[in-house]
Amino acid sequence: MYDWKKNTNDPMDPTAHAEMSKYLLSRLFGYECSRIELIQQFAANKKVLDIGAGEHDPKYFSENWEHQHIASAAQHCTGLDLEQHLVDHYNSKGFNFICMDATSAENTGEQYDFIFCGDVIEHTNSPVDLVLFIKRHLKPGGSAILTTPNPFSNFMRKWQSQTGHEFFQANLEHTCWITATTMNEICRRAKVSLHGIHLNKSVIDVRNKEAGFPIDLLIPEFIFEIRH
Repeated sequence: MYDWKKNTNDPMDPTAHAEMSKYLLSRLFGYECSRIELIQQFAANKKVLDIGAGEHDPKYFSENWEHQHIASAAQHCTGLDLEQHLVDHYNSKGFNFICMDATSAENTGEQYDFIFCGDVIEHTNSPVDLVLFIKRHLKPGGSAILTTPNPFSNFMRKWQSQTGHEFFQANLEHTCWITATTMNEICRRAKVSLHGIHLNKSVIDVRNKEAGFPIDLLIPEFIFEIRH
């Protein structure tokens, strides 16, 4: 991550903002597959922890269930969820789930090569505590992927205009929105590396053709990679 505090105490310092932009641009990685294929590549033959794998409700359990795809690629996969009834449901289906709060000081007693945290961080009381939990459970050399919706994307703007609500509304359980700069700050406070921002290569191609075009408008979700 970019540690702006090393150069200034002013979070609105223009030089710090310029350096932040340079850093974030240097962390862009383009992929040419689907989102789930990207996650499977990270999980392949690894010991994996999937945080928030329960998906709110058992109705999301189907052949397209994200955790099932991740587990099929991993050498060993553990699902973690806050809701005991979801843990019980998926264990009864033959999956390996544990009930635990991923923003707590609890520990699974194991470390993992890869940790996936799909659309969870925006639901938490403390995003920093979530990243600290991930940090404790990562093996040296391991990595974690956190995904989160991008509120500034054209997709979100279009969706909001179709709802007819006066105020922007999304999942009513969200406590915050995470962007590239706020994720950098979360990583700075947790003392982990914001190693990468993964996005479809087509977005990078548009940015390269149209200098100055805001990347945020084209990304429906952020896919952040963090490491020790």
